[in-house]
Amino acid sequence: MAAAEAGVDLDRLALVPDPGLDAPLAVAALLDGMDVVVVGPGAALSDPDRRRLQARARERGRCS
Repeated sequence: MAAAEAGVDLDRLALVPDPGLDAPLAVAALLDGMDVVVVGPGAALSDPDRRRLQARARERGRCS
C-alpha cells in the first residue's frame, strides 16, 4: 500500500522478501527489468554483493 500511495506503478514493482542463497542473482535480474525492487532484510547479500547491486541500480537509473 505504501508503494501505491507513493505513486509507484505496481506493475513495475518487485518484492523479494526472501530470495535465499540466490539473492545476488535474483536481485540483479530484477534490477534489469523492474523500476522498484524491494529486498527483505534476511537476503543473503555480502557487502561486495550490495556494492555491485547498488552500482548496477545506479547504472540503470534506479537508485539515487
